[in-house]
Amino acid sequence: GQLTSYTDCSGKTTQWKYNALGQLAKLINAAGDATEYQYEAGQLVLLIHPDKTTERFERDAEGRLLSHTDALHRRTAWTYNEAGLIHQRHNANDTTLTYHWDKLGQLVRLRNENNSEASFKYDPVGRLLKETGFDKETTHYLYDNGSNLPTRRVDGDRTTHFEYDPMGRLIQRKAARRGGDKWEVETFAYDGNGNLLAANNEACRLQWFYDAAGNNTREHQWLDYLVKPQVAVFRHEYDALNQRIATTRPDGHRVSWLTYGSGHLLALKLDDQELISYERDDLHREIGRVQGNGLVQRQTWSPNGQLLEQTLARQGESRRIAARSYRYDEAGQLCHIDDLNRGDLHYRYDPVGRLLEASRNYEKETFAFDPASNLLDPEAPPNPNPHSPHKLMDNVLRSYCGTQYRYDERGNLQERIENGKIGKFTWDLYDRLRRYEDERLVVEFGYDALGRRVYKDSRSKYRKRLQAGPVWNENARRALDEKLGCDLTLFIWDGDTLAFEQRGRDG
Repeated sequence: GQLTSYTDCSGKTTQWKYNALGQLAKLINAAGDATEYQYEAGQLVLLIHPDKTTERFERDAEGRLLSHTDALHRRTAWTYNEAGLIHQRHNANDTTLTYHWDKLGQLVRLRNENNSEASFKYDPVGRLLKETGFDKETTHYLYDNGSNLPTRRVDGDRTTHFEYDPMGRLIQRKAARRGGDKWEVETFAYDGNGNLLAANNEACRLQWFYDAAGNNTREHQWLDYLVKPQVAVFRHEYDALNQRIATTRPDGHRVSWLTYGSGHLLALKLDDQELISYERDDLHREIGRVQGNGLVQRQTWSPNGQLLEQTLARQGESRRIAARSYRYDEAGQLCHIDDLNRGDLHYRYDPVGRLLEASRNYEKETFAFDPASNLLDPEAPPNPNPHSPHKLMDNVLRSYCGTQYRYDERGNLQERIENGKIGKFTWDLYDRLRRYEDERLVVEFGYDALGRRVYKDSRSKYRKRLQAGPVWNENARRALDEKLGCDLTLFIWDGDTLAFEQRGRDG
């Protein structure tokens, strides 16, 4: 009753082979690349990739993972307590992460590689009441009416209230500063099938419409933040398999897709003009694309699925405009890029996979980390005690390459000081950047209720000249705005994908 082969609609076949116990022993993909699996006492102990690199696993009699060793012989090990819960992870660089549990199996403390601790406190029915992070900042959770969903959260100077419908879906959240009376409110609504119908806040109102199959056929984005509010409408079309095949954007352009199989893209059209066509291999990976401007991109893949080479040329010409080849170490980490235009780039990593060095020709950039993987200033003087390296005990970067950083009590960057120049950051009560200011300009940002940025409004700090007239001052201000790139930018979204940007205050 086990699947041994599958041939898709394109005639591409994948095969599976099993051992005498019915365990998967070999997987052969449609390109003929084989991945092998070996077992001992019923447990996977060896994984052999198509390029013959290996990963080794060690498990106890209960099947719990005790160690993993990659192709570079870097070993990560785990230990467990009497209840079978993970107690400690021992990393390949000889650091440890330790877990502490109560008698009910709830995580109560987590000690990181810096020996800093985060802690958690629960009520008698197992609901999280208090969380203290590595930075010692505390978040409190409160519950109403026996709900398992928090109705209030208090952290730093912020209080957030949550309201749910009878199905447990969030219908409203509002946040205010402690002691304040100004609330930032976001609301949500759903249909009987659980589809999101509306999501509203002060900056933007969103509406979705669905067909009988549950496909999103239309989305309205009400741009309430504009001086003259507008609505952006997306209209979507689907095939018989409920795959989206076309979208008409708010600017009137229709984008359509030609797909095959389970949705693999073959071509993209804008209105009636084909913009891009794609070529795919037996695994349906992109190996070529022809753009509407006559440029042809080619790429190849390793047996392990890693990108090996990319080239760009004009259609019908052999001369390459751009080319890159990629090389990886045995653990799959990118270690070398040979770029036709930029030359060679090399990368070096530490035993836990953190990037230590990037070099090109005679240029070199180095990186340093504390044991808990917090970025450190590589130019900082070394600690005189080699057995006690620099550590960021609160997991917060305060200085890097001569730049100083300051944070608010919720951990958001508040001030950046670089070469004596100060940049100030202001955040909303949902931790989204709302304002940036320095000596040159002020930038304000807005978001919809899904957290997508919907506008950026930047203005230069122009100082009027009293001896000049209003027309001269306005022209000078516009010139300074243009020099600094200041303008109003609208961001229009199609789901989680940025569909397009629109710049200008007059559009």
